[in-house]
Amino acid sequence: MKQLITILGIVAVVFLITGNLAHTNVTGAPAGKTGSPGDAGSSCDNPYCHGYGSQNSGEYVEILVTLPLSSTDAYRVTVVAANSGSFQYEKAGFQACVEDAAGNKIGQIAIVDPTLTQIVEQDYITHTSLGTAPSSQSVNSNHMWEFDWMPPANFDGEEATIYAASMLTNNNGMSSGDVHVTTNYTFNVGFALDEADAIGFSVYPNPVEDEIHISFGEALDENIAIILYDLKGAEVVLFEGKFNQKEYSMMLPSNLAKGIYTLSVHSDLRHSSQKLFIR
Repeated sequence: MKQLITILGIVAVVFLITGNLAHTNVTGAPAGKTGSPGDAGSSCDNPYCHGYGSQNSGEYVEILVTLPLSSTDAYRVTVVAANSGSFQYEKAGFQACVEDAAGNKIGQIAIVDPTLTQIVEQDYITHTSLGTAPSSQSVNSNHMWEFDWMPPANFDGEEATIYAASMLTNNNGMSSGDVHVTTNYTFNVGFALDEADAIGFSVYPNPVEDEIHISFGEALDENIAIILYDLKGAEVVLFEGKFNQKEYSMMLPSNLAKGIYTLSVHSDLRHSSQKLFIR
């Protein structure tokens, strides 16, 4: 009986310690919690971490990928977690990985800002303690993390998918009230877009505050339109007319709300688009 009580006491202590660490783990999510096929759908959305919190007030997570201008450059990946509703979350964390179509981890992840992100077991990137603070202090606050990804050799034309999971938390020290969101982004490595007749371009900086720079893969000599679409499909025309430059800079309208947009460049015969985050 005495031995049984001792064992139960040890189990109780372990449970309390691990349970507390789970919902206050500001030093990064443990590996294998992106919800990806390679992680068997596992995430921190469980009773021992952050409960079963579902979206309830416009919470979302988005992945933005800045395409490299050459095959020797890395893909810049931005993960944004935000809430378009009225409730402001105090802290948020994330984890991301990159997989092929079979669910294998591929390529190499590199840190952009070591104060906000860290690598876990080589194939995952997650937040640091400082990385849980919001990137903006507005009512509709957002959390943003960046990292670089280099594809494996001889992978051009193959499909890669970035998986990201995020927890938006009320920072009450418990699992109650936290919201879990996931997303993924699939692209063909080595191609600007899936379409063979796409207009190749890169936009930077991304995220952006007031001015964007667009770099085209070729000098265009055609009529084009550059249009921003918000998440509801509303459009803002940034440019229309004849275009024969490889580089173009423009100020964004000052009344644009912060958030995720789609930047579309199209002519009469072809088009391309990329996600753009305005902060």
